[in-house]
Amino acid sequence: MPFTGAISKVPNVTLHERIYGELKQALLAGHLASGEVVTIRPLAEELGTSVMPVRDALLRLAAERALELMPNRSIRVPRMTRAGFDELYRIRGDLESMAAGMAAENIQPGEISELEAHRRRIHEATESGESGDAGAWVEAYKDFHFRVFAAARSVHLMPMIESMWLQSGPILSAPFKHAMADGTEKGAAARQSGGVDALLEALKSGDAAAARAAVEAAFSEETAWFHANFEFDAPDENMRTEEVEAG
Repeated sequence: MPFTGAISKVPNVTLHERIYGELKQALLAGHLASGEVVTIRPLAEELGTSVMPVRDALLRLAAERALELMPNRSIRVPRMTRAGFDELYRIRGDLESMAAGMAAENIQPGEISELEAHRRRIHEATESGESGDAGAWVEAYKDFHFRVFAAARSVHLMPMIESMWLQSGPILSAPFKHAMADGTEKGAAARQSGGVDALLEALKSGDAAAARAAVEAAFSEETAWFHANFEFDAPDENMRTEEVEAG
């Protein structure tokens, strides 16, 4: 089952919105892999509801580009191309560095405490067994960053960032899993693809420029890692066109 352990049964109050919210959070936390097909009926059974509201929620997520409708009417997580990744991470980097700078100017002491707690969860996930706990790491990583985005107090940035994260969810854990599998020092694995420590220090000091720089550096490092290590599971559109013409 694709979402087993990631979502809970949904009460009948505001059913469509609750199902949509549960599925969106599962995607944000990377509980589905790139290219994975979502089967509606088993998912409805797992949620404890009927097929119709689940189908409606999946179609809504497809309209937001978090899922993809296939010619045979099945629904899957979109496969990631290199060109798609580059565009997605360039946009994410711009939006999230802006949000980090705004957060440094607006963050409250209680929010700093929450971020410290999320950072502890990130580090604890790397200490869970020999290969860490990728699911716990992604969840803590997501919670940390969305707390930063909320501290920016921007009505307009949050929905744009959330849309980008919905499309990034399936590959978020790749650098962490690679670092742990290769025996990389665990602290480095926790910092991989996030710059969490540097960003938190900038936020504590209220340094907007340093907060933006921490995010920009993290995205530069993460993009380089994906280019060097990640096997993108779909050809770019221009490559596909060249192959058709060659054939």
